[in-house]
Amino acid sequence: QQRRGICPHCRRETVLSTYDTTVYFTFVFVPLIPLRKKHIMDYCSACSRHYAVPLAKWRETLSNTLSESMDRYHQAPHDAKAAADAIDALSINNDKDGFYELARDVIPRHPANAGLLAQIGAVCHRFEMNEEACNILSRSLELADKEETHEVLAGVYLDMLKPDEAARHLGHVVEGGQADKLILLLLLAQCYQAVGLHDKALEVLDAAAPLNP
Repeated sequence: QQRRGICPHCRRETVLSTYDTTVYFTFVFVPLIPLRKKHIMDYCSACSRHYAVPLAKWRETLSNTLSESMDRYHQAPHDAKAAADAIDALSINNDKDGFYELARDVIPRHPANAGLLAQIGAVCHRFEMNEEACNILSRSLELADKEETHEVLAGVYLDMLKPDEAARHLGHVVEGGQADKLILLLLLAQCYQAVGLHDKALEVLDAAAPLNP
């Protein structure tokens, strides 16, 4: 599982990876005996730092958290925080079907909650439900014009290889001189290159140049 975000260690915006791994006893750089399993969280592609917890403990925590979150939501379905917590729990547990069913229940109950809609849209993107993500994130932006939501929606369009649509949601990065979000412009340029629009890719890189420290 990968996501774009700010590393809590080096504070750079980069790709953060979360995955399960096995630690081996090695001899002359050859892994021989599996020792323990770990859950790696937010491995930074820039500085390589990350968080790690025993895999069994992580899975137990996830199971308990999901059960508790779903119980709270079913007891108070009109509570936006309970809905948000349940959505987070399903996302962390990689339960796409459960998330889809919950989202269908949450959206009609909270149609004017821009933050909740943005959260649902972001999880749709994570589960590669990109058409649904576009629709829900657009509805969120109609309610509240948030830069973070624009950036998530731009990421959806980039994954769909629609750079022109993505560009319309990234103007604030250049206009505001937001150097910490330079990676979004680089990804936009890569997307333009991927669809053969090399002149537009160069235009994006030229606009991004002043943000490069």
